[in-house]
Amino acid sequence: MNPYPDRVLAGKKEVRLSARPLGEHRFQIQIEAKGIEVRAFPMQCGGDVLETPDGKRVRFFATATPKGIQVRIHGRTWMLPSVASIREREGAQLDPHKLEAPLTGTILALLVQEGQEVEEGEELLLLSAMKMEHKLRSQASGKVKTIHVQVGDTVDAGSLLLEMEDETDPQ
Repeated sequence: MNPYPDRVLAGKKEVRLSARPLGEHRFQIQIEAKGIEVRAFPMQCGGDVLETPDGKRVRFFATATPKGIQVRIHGRTWMLPSVASIREREGAQLDPHKLEAPLTGTILALLVQEGQEVEEGEELLLLSAMKMEHKLRSQASGKVKTIHVQVGDTVDAGSLLLEMEDETDPQ
């Protein structure tokens, strides 16, 4: 059984995906019904280069775990949680007001304080993982309610880092 996800959540949409090695650094990537053949090369300075059929090259970092796939391109990091890991949470909905660690790593900096208002997409903290700094951003607007970590803390993937109040919640 493949331990890696074959279905991930991209935004609010469930997406089926697969990658099949074809040899000589070539892979067949299937996203829903669309297939594309790409070439991927490891880089000496870390990460990989992806070459699309039209010759475009993009440097990227990707890590697949049973909980999902983390992708870093052009300095931005996305976590695509696996549908199976979401279902394991006993039907719990993904809460955009709770920030969890996408990878095991070390907290480098807290960029907000409890009580601070933040907008969707605003940087909340820096996490060092896989020899890179990851800027973790807010998935929703709201007020920072509780910060569960301090600079220097080592956290496991899935650890709750920060909670926010929903600004649309009447109190």
